[in-house]
Formats: sequence, structure tokens, C-alpha cells
Amino acid sequence: MAEALTAYEVLISKPRTDKAVSRNATRAMDAAFAAADQVLANVLDNLASSLEDTAPEFVREYETARRLAGADRAAEKPAAITEPAPAKT
Repeated sequence: MAEALTAYEVLISKPRTDKAVSRNATRAMDAAFAAADQVLANVLDNLASSLEDTAPEFVREYETARRLAGADRAAEKPAAITEPAPAKT
């Protein structure tokens, strides 16, 4: 009987654990994307603009791609995520 209770307790706590793991992974992804955006804005954009004299076509294409990617990213940004209300039992 004790083994059955232990197995049941593990199963009951699993959904909560899964939610916490998922939430933490989402936060980590958000942080990673923010860091990548900073690299783009603070490093790659500056490097690209430094090529204006030697590779103007590349710079124009890069800037166009950055504007398009930024517009796509803004359009895909989801609304604030809220936790659903607990189910009534």
C-alpha cells in the first residue's frame, strides 16, 4: 500500500513540476532572444554600417533584412501570457 501511495504522490506532483520546468524554459528562451537582439543591435549593426564604403549593396540588403525581421518579430509577439484559473472540481 505504501508503494502505491508513493507512486500516486509522484504522479500528482508531476503536472506542477512540468509547469514549472516549462515556465523556466520559456523565461530562459526570452532571455536568450533578448541577448541575441542586443548582439544584433550593438555589434552586428555597427559592423555592417562600417562596410558602407566598401560594400554598400550588402549594407542595404542587411538593413532591409533587419527591418523585415524586426517587423516580423513584432507581429509574432504574443499577448501577455496569463495563468488559467484553476479548474473547479
